[in-house]
Amino acid sequence: MSKNKGFEIDFLPVGEGTKGGDAIVLRFGNLLSDIPEQTVVVIDGGYQADGVNLVNFIKSNYKTNIIDLVILTHPDKDHVSGLRELFKDEELEVKKLVMHRPWVNTKINTSYFKDGRLTENSLNKKLAEAFNLAYELESLALKKKVEIVEPTLGKSFFGGVLKIMGPNLSFYRECLINCEKTPQSKSLGNILSKAYSNPNDYGYEKYVKGRIKWYEDETTNLVNQTSVISFIDYEEIQILLTGDTGKQGLLNAFQYMEANDIDLQSLKIFQVPHHGSRKNINKNILQSFNANFCIISCPKEGEPKHPSNRLINLMNELEHNVYVTQGSQLHWGINCPKRNSSPADPKETFSQIETL
Repeated sequence: MSKNKGFEIDFLPVGEGTKGGDAIVLRFGNLLSDIPEQTVVVIDGGYQADGVNLVNFIKSNYKTNIIDLVILTHPDKDHVSGLRELFKDEELEVKKLVMHRPWVNTKINTSYFKDGRLTENSLNKKLAEAFNLAYELESLALKKKVEIVEPTLGKSFFGGVLKIMGPNLSFYRECLINCEKTPQSKSLGNILSKAYSNPNDYGYEKYVKGRIKWYEDETTNLVNQTSVISFIDYEEIQILLTGDTGKQGLLNAFQYMEANDIDLQSLKIFQVPHHGSRKNINKNILQSFNANFCIISCPKEGEPKHPSNRLINLMNELEHNVYVTQGSQLHWGINCPKRNSSPADPKETFSQIETL
């Protein structure tokens, strides 16, 4: 890579205690020039306080008031709340926002729901109320005349540097209309979630290498499964960012990538979904890709749920290099300004893993 082409990505700490989330910012271009010639992308923004920190980070570290693209992976509070701060800041200019807006999506209509009294207007109102934080984000963006784009499968930005790898429309629609926040659907399909027990109910067992049991019947909630999956490919730097998607969402994305000749064995960074929860991934998925760095954005006190001790140990067995935020910022870059920070250490194997 020539010196006038650089790349860096930051996984910012989100939340406090056991509450985590995602706030990711990256940029590429001529990052070493006195006035950087750069493209800036933000993916999720954590909680409100994290959004304030995100604004300050972009201004102080990337030295710009311009954000070229913002992506909301899904409408959960720990992802969308902080993004609102980007649009409230009078100095920042956001050029484009990528997000699902089910309240204006003509592919989601009353025919999918049991309540025969629903009109298109009343359904859209219910969906806007159900996902009120995302609806507020849309309103803030429209007020600033920001272009809003639907994250359709295969859509690309910046000449193909960033592409949407999931979810496809049918999977997104199925997850959305069957989630607990929407009116009762006509068919629940085959994607019902099995919830975790209370984290306080966890016990522990001794870890024995090669004998990790997996709970294949566990899966994440349906709103998480609507997460946008983004693939970045810049000067042979390939990164997959997954939000809180689940096992089926990942499998769908992997199949689409393979069908489009994208090599899953040459990733630089893979974001482990849903803050390292074991119910979003399994051994088969972990064996389907290879990355230099596997990043988990998770809270300081989230173990053994976020991240799962069981998952960390399995990833170490499979020789994945796992790095966690746990209240700290993770940064990777090339041909970018130096940071006054020490290299992060991979997460070590636990002597005990959680059980139910």
